[in-house]
Amino acid sequence: MFSAESAGAARGESIAVEREFDFLMSVEDLVVRGQVDLWFVEGGELVIVDYKTDAVTASEAHQRAQDYALQLRLYAMAVERVAGRRVDRAWLHFLRPNVPVEVDLAPSLLESPEQIVRDFQEAQSKGNFR
Repeated sequence: MFSAESAGAARGESIAVEREFDFLMSVEDLVVRGQVDLWFVEGGELVIVDYKTDAVTASEAHQRAQDYALQLRLYAMAVERVAGRRVDRAWLHFLRPNVPVEVDLAPSLLESPEQIVRDFQEAQSKGNFR
């Protein structure tokens, strides 16, 4: 589905691609470490993709995506810091039903990283973070 090389090459566009991007970032008093499966620039848009192997049906994928929304927002924050620009689109791609689900990232994540960290800490303390 997300083959940046083939899609961009077919249109003659320049593309930047980064796979398995490891990051470590500090926000307030929390250090966040993770790995973004894929991020790329295509058609002027900065896009991140996180692949999931959850055993869900196609109809369950959209609901399950809500469980991962905070994780993807943190990933977008990390990519935004490295790339120096806001992430335009973010996708969760559930591999078993082969269903991509777009995750809403608005507004710009660097406008309120503190709230994202507070949400992250609360999710972890309740055991609701994947």
